[in-house]
Amino acid sequence: LEVPSYSEARRVLIPIFNRPEVESWHYDDHLIFIIRKELMGTRTHHIHAVPAGHDFGKRMLIFRDYLRNHPDDAKRYAALKHELAGRNVTDREIYTDSKAAFVREILAKAAG
Repeated sequence: LEVPSYSEARRVLIPIFNRPEVESWHYDDHLIFIIRKELMGTRTHHIHAVPAGHDFGKRMLIFRDYLRNHPDDAKRYAALKHELAGRNVTDREIYTDSKAAFVREILAKAAG
């Protein structure tokens, strides 16, 4: 989610997502909201709110657009995510870190 600024995102989004089923992570320059079915339940949405032009946001869009246009790599990514989710059910950090090499590979391909 692209936002005008970090401070505006905090002002507007935090009250909207202030619910027991939403976990929020606050970084120096962007926010993440994790929405669950119920308190501590299964995650249903993972929303990043980043200021317009932010490098992290740009990389996410490049990654998304590349996978939309390259279905074989999108299938590889889906398979990797399923494998890692099965192996790292209780550790989101290891799951995320384990995807990093694939994400770097795709970003390099997208850069041409």
